[in-house]
Amino acid sequence: MSFSRAENKTLNHAIASFNTAYGDYKATKKGRFNQRRANIAPMGSSADYHIRSEYQFYQLIEDCYDLERNDSVVGMLLNRRVSNVVQDGFRLEATTGDEGLNTAIKERWLDWANDPEQCDISGESCWHDFEVANDWTHLLAGDCGTSVTESGHLQFFEPYLIRNDHGDSSPDGREIVLGVELDENRRRNQYYIAEDILDPYKTTFNEFAPIQTRDEFGNRQFVHMYNNKRLSMTRGVSAFAPIFELTGMLEDVNFAKLVQQQIVSCVAFLINETVESSGLPSTTNQFGNQTTGTSAAGDTQLFDQVEPGMEVKPGPGKTVSGFSPNIPNAEYFQQYRLILQLICGNLDLPLSVGMMDSSETNFHGFIGAANEAKKLWRNSQRNLDKKVHRNIYIAKVLQFAQEDRAMAEALTKYGIEKFTSHIWHKPVWQSVKPLDDTNDRLMRLRNAIISPSRMHAELNTDYEEHVSETIRDNSFAIRAAKLEAIEINTDPQFQDGQPVHWQQLYPMPTPDGMQSTTQVETNPEPIEDAGEDDGASDNPQPSNRINALLGSEN
Repeated sequence: MSFSRAENKTLNHAIASFNTAYGDYKATKKGRFNQRRANIAPMGSSADYHIRSEYQFYQLIEDCYDLERNDSVVGMLLNRRVSNVVQDGFRLEATTGDEGLNTAIKERWLDWANDPEQCDISGESCWHDFEVANDWTHLLAGDCGTSVTESGHLQFFEPYLIRNDHGDSSPDGREIVLGVELDENRRRNQYYIAEDILDPYKTTFNEFAPIQTRDEFGNRQFVHMYNNKRLSMTRGVSAFAPIFELTGMLEDVNFAKLVQQQIVSCVAFLINETVESSGLPSTTNQFGNQTTGTSAAGDTQLFDQVEPGMEVKPGPGKTVSGFSPNIPNAEYFQQYRLILQLICGNLDLPLSVGMMDSSETNFHGFIGAANEAKKLWRNSQRNLDKKVHRNIYIAKVLQFAQEDRAMAEALTKYGIEKFTSHIWHKPVWQSVKPLDDTNDRLMRLRNAIISPSRMHAELNTDYEEHVSETIRDNSFAIRAAKLEAIEINTDPQFQDGQPVHWQQLYPMPTPDGMQSTTQVETNPEPIEDAGEDDGASDNPQPSNRINALLGSEN
């Protein structure tokens, strides 16, 4: 089809108008303020496209480790972030529906989790150490792996050990992305783990061992904790990647300012020459030790080395004036604070929390910033629960069933889903207004807005343990006080018509707004001593009676 000149002119004008129209997205038009970005797929790609270079990926991991080692800010902020998310660890509650089985599983788990010899294949770390390591490593380096071995131990793998063995694809044609074998649905079939090199001078990996992601029953036996923003990302990328340059420049500026301060502290004067002079400088009035140098013109020059506390004698024709600049200036602190805010923001940390300094905000401002951060910390806790805690718990409980006959029978009786049912109670944060929060909980309990067990779950405490401990402690106190009251009331030297009630010896706390009264029998009936008669005195001392009571309870 051909067009006339007028038609072509009209068509070109229409195309030009369409390209400059405001009806589409301005972001699709490149210009002065919308730069053309390099190293991206112009027609779209998965997230793995941006970590396709194996060399750059592992170099970034090492750079991040170096950043944490040597940067004065990064390591501190990372520890603050992890300590707020993990705290003292997650609390387990088995929910099989069988109270006896729940207790048995929890006791077996705690015995394993708190013993490094049972928990860690190297015998060095307990379960809480693995909680911290997974959160800490995946934030700093991007990802990490944990394997539940056949012996029941956990084995932790840093990200540099997860790497390719067969090149770009596995022998059966499945794709391998940086050591992770994927099927056509991006399901992770297995991980290729390089054999760890104990010699610190060797960095070449030759031996690899594939680890299946799931066992023969479909349960995960390899846990991959990774920091991904897109669901199509196979490996994770460090949380410091967007702020890597900021942290580097901030450290450089800090170093430069310190050097500048040292120079200013050393040089406190300026020498002004009032008469013209020619030739080499005089050597009779030196400021300190001298060194010789050659100028660009080839002339030999003497340089004075200055040091703090030296006395200056400038010589004839020269005057000395003071030199005391304001280093660093006020603008430096504002810039420094802004950069710190950007770094803290990428780690989900308010500046006041990250730097442990609330001097620049008031109490309500601190609470508001902390509450906003807690929303993000809860997301991180859920991520740990989903990817690490749940999968490792299921794998371990099934191993318990292989080792314990009663648990094996329970597994057969209830099935895997019910047998492995559980809840991980996430850590909570200490209240900044304890009295107000306590009154809020009391109001909800008294008005049946919340159950006691759910309230304790909010506090990350075990309701059943709380009830059991309260009954045990009160029972001990009441029994001890009653024994002592009987001892006093039956003693002839205290028969004055004013018997003692046990509540006078140990007044029990009462709920707010309630008062208790004590009624004492004038002639209490004597009772036999608790515990068996072991040949001791018929009237043992009070402390012995209490000890006997404790012995009978134990």
